[in-house]
Amino acid sequence: MNLQPGFRRTRIAPTPSGFLHLGNVLSFAITAALARRTGAKILLRIDDLDRERVEGRFVEDIFETLHFLEMPWDEGPGDFHEYETRFSKVHRMDVYRAALEELRQRRAEIESLRNERTEPIAVIGMACRFPGGCDTPEQFWQLLDQGRHGITEVPPARWNVDEYYDADPAVPGKGVK
Repeated sequence: MNLQPGFRRTRIAPTPSGFLHLGNVLSFAITAALARRTGAKILLRIDDLDRERVEGRFVEDIFETLHFLEMPWDEGPGDFHEYETRFSKVHRMDVYRAALEELRQRRAEIESLRNERTEPIAVIGMACRFPGGCDTPEQFWQLLDQGRHGITEVPPARWNVDEYYDADPAVPGKGVK
């Protein structure tokens, strides 16, 4: 069995809203075993975004339990003080808020583009000649609905270019390219 990972880092992410339990220990043990077998590093990332439920004694319990079980980790806080001063998510809230705001802006842009693509078309006035070889309003609607363009040469009977064009810009009443 090839256990070469597509990753070089894994993580354990306990939540300090209560004491650790057997499920946490099992998860940590599996993560540590996987990291050992694949050569991946382990990041200790204490998931403390639910600030109302975080208690210092629960954070301390995380470190005590990991040390007691001799669970290794390569990155992240080494102790409670380091967690509080450098690794708590409160130090990254500005980054999270900025990312959330960017996601909101991107969602609004996507929604705007989506709406633009499906925005109804109002055809005003049907007493005209239709482009793209269309002879009826129904054919013209199909042209629009299918996203085709109606650009063609103007028929000479409709617009005699020689009446309005001269290569010499000095000729009065004539247009030039």
